[in-house]
Amino acid sequence: MASFGTIVKSVRQLLSPCDYPVLNSQLLFKIWLTYILDASLNSMRALFYRLNRSGIQVDMSTFSKANKTRRTECLSHPLDAGLEC
Repeated sequence: MASFGTIVKSVRQLLSPCDYPVLNSQLLFKIWLTYILDASLNSMRALFYRLNRSGIQVDMSTFSKANKTRRTECLSHPLDAGLEC
């Protein structure tokens, strides 16, 4: 059985790092995963504050728009063969 880290890396590699100019699928996945797994974050605002302070310039409105327009199958079933994200 693969470790959680191995599974996350394999899923992240399936997502494109350059499919959207502002917020690519890999970064969107990373943001959601960080929010879910980091118990010290109590809000999305805190997450974006941390991201922006660390040099990853993403604002909440871009993230919100990305969540509304992306195909969710790309993140929920990335291992399905032939799925174009």
